[in-house]
Amino acid sequence: MPGQLVIGIAIAVIYAVVAALVLKWGRKSKQGTLRNNPTVGVRTRATRSDDPSWRKGQEAAQRRYALLPPVLGIGALAALANGFAGGPYWVFITLVAVTAAIDAVIAATAVSAAGAAARREGRGRA
Repeated sequence: MPGQLVIGIAIAVIYAVVAALVLKWGRKSKQGTLRNNPTVGVRTRATRSDDPSWRKGQEAAQRRYALLPPVLGIGALAALANGFAGGPYWVFITLVAVTAAIDAVIAATAVSAAGAAARREGRGRA
């Protein structure tokens, strides 16, 4: 099996697993069943302050994080296409860099939205 194909498959599998996890956690956030925890979810001072703020923050973040699976899916398909075509290695590097940059922007907007929603929730009860 050519090296490009192995790399393409590896990237596609990693992206698919991450997309599945994001979908699972996103579903829990949307349903309000993602409990306040030290591992998964947007953990800012505002979201961790209490359970209602946590739920509001995760719900707000989920709307942004819903953009991640399509980005990862497109990246996975592009990696597979380059791998099967025996394309150049620099395409993989560019692909990972571009998807990482898009994911970082999505994550930054999600954290901002979660913090703002959690602060509004906290002020609404005060």
